[in-house]
Amino acid sequence: MNKQHLAAMAFRSAATYSGEVAMRARVDGQWQPTTYRQMGDSIRRIARALLAAGVQPGDRVGIFSENRPEWSLVDFAVLAVGGVTVPIYATNTQSQAAYIVDETEMAVIFTGSQANYDKIRAITLRPTPLRCIVALDDNTSIDGAASCHYSDFLKSGTDAADAEIEARLAAAAASDLATIIYTSGTTGEPKG
Repeated sequence: MNKQHLAAMAFRSAATYSGEVAMRARVDGQWQPTTYRQMGDSIRRIARALLAAGVQPGDRVGIFSENRPEWSLVDFAVLAVGGVTVPIYATNTQSQAAYIVDETEMAVIFTGSQANYDKIRAITLRPTPLRCIVALDDNTSIDGAASCHYSDFLKSGTDAADAEIEARLAAAAASDLATIIYTSGTTGEPKG
């Protein structure tokens, strides 16, 4: 495992600081802690599911969501399987999101709000490279065979994928492309 790769660093931190708090999120008005061990386990579960979804090294995986703990976890999981994260501003329009999806030939996308899911679902009504839409919020109303809720997506991965995750991390380099960040698109098409 390349020790300087971002995903390797996340897994190493999960092992080193396992019982310490890595992040906190506000749930029903209360701050809920997530330990480094829980963070590492979540990253691995997402990575397993990404492999089950057919994500290959270099595939683009989008995150079209407001800030939330899953955002970072998905980002690290994408890196763990050799993918490239493509964040889309939560405030982008459907046409801006479509432009980014098409230009990057995005394979999978995670959506936060119902509105963002609806924008992406509308994009898939025409030919698109997207194979899978994952709604991070299980309360999101989804439709279409290529859509699923985050909790169901996580169930698609298996422990057997761990060997592939380790192999991909071993092949990773600190110089690998990690993220394609696009401009907001306020002065024309977004630029990556």
